[in-house]
Amino acid sequence: METMPLTVGGSFEWEFADPGKLLANMVARSPALNNLFAETASRHPPSPDRPWSLVVGFDEFTPGNKLKVDNRRKTMVLSFSFLEFGQTALSKALAWQSPVCLRATMIHQIIGGWSHCLKRYLHKQLLGSGGLAGAGLPLLVNGQPMLLFARLTNLLSDGDGLRQALDWKGHGSLKPCFKHFNVFMKDSFNEIERFIAIVCHGSAICRSLHVEGGKWWGGGNSFSDPALV
Repeated sequence: METMPLTVGGSFEWEFADPGKLLANMVARSPALNNLFAETASRHPPSPDRPWSLVVGFDEFTPGNKLKVDNRRKTMVLSFSFLEFGQTALSKALAWQSPVCLRATMIHQIIGGWSHCLKRYLHKQLLGSGGLAGAGLPLLVNGQPMLLFARLTNLLSDGDGLRQALDWKGHGSLKPCFKHFNVFMKDSFNEIERFIAIVCHGSAICRSLHVEGGKWWGGGNSFSDPALV
């Protein structure tokens, strides 16, 4: 459960399945998935030095009558899998787990929107208890314990999904430089040094673009780090 701040004040208790516990439970209960992990681990033994490649995909869908769509029911669904499974396995539902299902109407009320939600989710999956990028996720594969390590390599979505994930205004928005596409408003210079230090890693090229070129876009009087920084 994550406590998400709302734009109107207060907070929302966001409940979603713990991705680590979900995966461990499915591997333990599904013989087919257990065999898939066993076969993949024999080809690509996971370790901190050679982690698997985590693929996270998300998109919105609207349930119900397609001839009379009710956008109030539009829902964001997030699923994940691993590239090491191979193309054939990844084309099957067995290889994918879906821990997140959240109404779009609620996402729009959360400060930072889907970008904020995605940041919290990835932190939990990668750096939380049993995180794939930390201590590793313990699994029982073919009756033997295995620690699964992985790093995020792919984010899959359509154009609008990626726009929401990056908290970007879209293809027609202003762009501060060729590298960065998170644009909120013009003429906010009070936190430009922090932006350059965090996002541009002190880049002299970005400094010349943002400062000397007079092209700085921040988030009003405060700067919120993008989900993937």
